[in-house]
Amino acid sequence: MFFMSKVSREKIILHQDIKVKYDNNSNELFFEGKLGKKMFKIPEFLKAVIDSDKISIIKNENYSNNLSKKSYAIHGTVVRLLKNIVKGLTVGFTKTLSITGIGYKCTHEENNKLLRFNLGYSNPKVQIIPEGIKINLKNPTTIEVFSSDNCQLGDFCYAICNIRKYNKYNGAGIWDNSKIKPKKKTTKKAKR
Repeated sequence: MFFMSKVSREKIILHQDIKVKYDNNSNELFFEGKLGKKMFKIPEFLKAVIDSDKISIIKNENYSNNLSKKSYAIHGTVVRLLKNIVKGLTVGFTKTLSITGIGYKCTHEENNKLLRFNLGYSNPKVQIIPEGIKINLKNPTTIEVFSSDNCQLGDFCYAICNIRKYNKYNGAGIWDNSKIKPKKKTTKKAKR
């Protein structure tokens, strides 16, 4: 019996700008949209069925091995990853990073290929901007990062935040605005 979770049963709805090709032999999906191209390899125990504007991920009848609980979880993960690919190729993903601290700032350098950070170290820190990522500096302390690949966006933002981690005691560092800032715990003094 092949159990399907709610996520696994969801169909991936395709935007009108997205073109999809499915290769049965290699079990790969090829996506092409206005923001780029992507390829996704589906595990061998699953296969894709493409309707006019929807993709369904179902069990592959040709796969003879018994399926484990892990394979059921992977089914839902594949559906979510494909939804992220479709969303990335239509509208993309955006994250906003804030820099807080006295004298902390960021600048673009060399035809927007580098970010230079002044974060209280003796020398400025430099971060190379990889292909597929676009940076918009709203001001020297606010960075807007855009990409069609959610994983690449997350990795790049994580690398930037690790240059100067947010310090909850003095409130200085680089912080992802989508997360809640941790605050220092305060204790109340007893009344005398």
